[in-house]
Amino acid sequence: MFKGLRNNITYRGEIDGLRTFAVLAVIVNHIDNKFLPGGFLGVDMFFVISGFVITNSLVKNKEKDLKSFLINFYSKRFKRILPALIFVVLISSLFLCLFDSNPGVSLITGLSSLFGFSNVYLYKSSTDYFASSTYLNPFIHTWSLAIEEQFYMLFPLIFWLGSYKEKFCKIFAFEKLIIILFSFSFSLFLIFYQINQPFSYFLLPTRFWEIALGAITFLAYNNENKINKFLLMINPTLNLLIVFSLMFLSYEKAIITIPLVAFFTSFLIISLNKETMLKRNLSNKFFSNIGKRSYSLYLWHWPILSLSRITIGISNKTILF
Repeated sequence: MFKGLRNNITYRGEIDGLRTFAVLAVIVNHIDNKFLPGGFLGVDMFFVISGFVITNSLVKNKEKDLKSFLINFYSKRFKRILPALIFVVLISSLFLCLFDSNPGVSLITGLSSLFGFSNVYLYKSSTDYFASSTYLNPFIHTWSLAIEEQFYMLFPLIFWLGSYKEKFCKIFAFEKLIIILFSFSFSLFLIFYQINQPFSYFLLPTRFWEIALGAITFLAYNNENKINKFLLMINPTLNLLIVFSLMFLSYEKAIITIPLVAFFTSFLIISLNKETMLKRNLSNKFFSNIGKRSYSLYLWHWPILSLSRITIGISNKTILF
């Protein structure tokens, strides 16, 4: 399995630099979407990056026994995700109860996020992510964390089956399986975005393709093939400028901008492998350190903004303070 993969898969600081770009785009959009109407697309960048990083982690997992393989993976994920999430939900809920006379929906959203199902709750509540009413729910942003948590529950098993289960591998090797699942999920996204936008926006079946694209990117990046060589020829600065320009389009164009940002993020990850000024800038300590803290920044920024709207309100003047 994975013949031809490079043996020296090392830390790539520029990936953390991309996380910095993504989280800042999301924060700017959430402060005031007039500044960067499509800044929410930073979440789609995160999905692709997560798929790349998680596949790298699974390839490095030397356990071949399914139970040991899953325990090794889940223990690392839970230690990274849950403690910070529990703390944010607890502190934000306490402040919410002090200032909001009707915190029910928000508290249920926060509680469901601890179990990785806030996206399902928001969908069942017929929530419109872009509606102004969502600004007062300090846990609305956890829908994307729930997507990733649900993906993490399924993906290691898919990886193990397609990599180490011999009878299964003969029919569906991991590379083929992930491309099939990517294609199916992407088709669902395109279909349901037209007829049921909340379903397409909030749920795993229509978002799986973005994280799967990160896995496919990992396979392309780590194999010496024609696709890899072609993508290395693409100018990464041009890639990033295209992604940034797409963020100036409004959410009404999301059915176009979400796929484009996802694919150009994939291209970026591969094209940044060569030495360029952009790679050096993204991988410097300043940008990479922010990227390493992007999870915490993402967790905290929305509760702070939401609670500020409930109490003092947010305007161009109050942002400065």
